[in-house]
Amino acid sequence: MRKIKVCLDEVTCQIKLPRWIALDSFISEGQRVIFCGPSGSGKTVLATTLLGKLSLHLEKPLIYLVDPKGIDFRFCESCKNYYPVDNAVQGIEAFFRLFEARLRNQSPCTQPAILFTDEISSLILSLPKKEAEELKNKMARLLNLSRALNISIITAMQRPSAELFANGARDNYNIRFLMGNMANNKESVAMIANEYKDIIEPCPTGIGYLITDNGIKKIRSVMPRDTEKLHDVIREAVNREPQGGAEQ
Repeated sequence: MRKIKVCLDEVTCQIKLPRWIALDSFISEGQRVIFCGPSGSGKTVLATTLLGKLSLHLEKPLIYLVDPKGIDFRFCESCKNYYPVDNAVQGIEAFFRLFEARLRNQSPCTQPAILFTDEISSLILSLPKKEAEELKNKMARLLNLSRALNISIITAMQRPSAELFANGARDNYNIRFLMGNMANNKESVAMIANEYKDIIEPCPTGIGYLITDNGIKKIRSVMPRDTEKLHDVIREAVNREPQGGAEQ
């Protein structure tokens, strides 16, 4: 049964027969998701919707929410695993320890664990060079090795420049969203969707493209009707403790 319905197929919306696009691959294993687009493109709404659906439909997921700007996800400010502004690096380090524990333990990891970072580029660029390189290396290790450990990495950023990723880690994102008028900058499109750069066009706010191993679809983000319920389920996941210790 398809559960994790995240966005609408824009083609079917145009003929007044809207059809949901689901990302049920999260149910069986960890995923790598990147949301790209300029400010005001709708990527934050779509990313928040995805977090809400994962919080609702996965089995007691554990979310670490790293928010360097401390603006769009302030509704989680009282949660254990919310790391805003000056605590952002601490959040990535805490999640990395959970990942390393799972990697060493080599036992089944039944609890889905999710690291969501919003505008990690601003965090990396704000750090001294040595600290920035250490952070990029940790993110690369997460992106390269954690999928089989029931760990998902979700990243939202305006421009996925290669210098923000170590060891080719950017290529590990298997689910890619390009939102709004990002296509006005072909260089930016080529960074994350080079195989489709000739067909991707600028879109209005809330419209964009979804690229997976199955190809490319034009999509429409939908604002949830009950924002407070959405925030409630995300807060519950961001406030959750690891089951059986960090190893699980």
